[in-house]
Amino acid sequence: MNDNLFKNSIRAVGRNAVVSSVALILIGVMFLVAPVSSMITIARAIGIILMIAGVAEVVISVRSTGRPISILVVGNVLLALVGLWIFRNPSFILTSVNLVCGVIIVVSALTSFLQAAQMRRSGWDGSFAMVLTGAGIILGVLIILNPFSTIKTLARIIGIVTIYQGIVKLRVATMMSRA
Repeated sequence: MNDNLFKNSIRAVGRNAVVSSVALILIGVMFLVAPVSSMITIARAIGIILMIAGVAEVVISVRSTGRPISILVVGNVLLALVGLWIFRNPSFILTSVNLVCGVIIVVSALTSFLQAAQMRRSGWDGSFAMVLTGAGIILGVLIILNPFSTIKTLARIIGIVTIYQGIVKLRVATMMSRA
């Protein structure tokens, strides 16, 4: 009896996992077909979540304390406003994140390049490290100069990984539903 119940549970989980697997594959295809639109949609969804969270916290704070103005209310109003701003300006957020990442990569690679050059002056063979860090500098500059291309590339990578994960999950789900 317990063995049959266990098998039925596994089959049910497998059938439910098929639905989420197909959803993952469709989301991955969306990221491949429309990468920038997909990233903007995610940024807008984050904005909506922040707005809802901020407004909900304001309502909860006012109801629980009976006072409309407190530091928590002000903070949550700001949270809702940030959410609104992100919702209305998703491209700015995506570009800003890429620019910051590009600057971090350039600075980090430049530091490593200088360390490799110092190693070379000290008698160590730092040529390969200098080539690698030089490539890092170039890639960081490319991110800074063309952030939207980087967004497209990132979205496509997310799409490929999501499709792959959906396929793997689908395979496991079909195996579970046959258990």
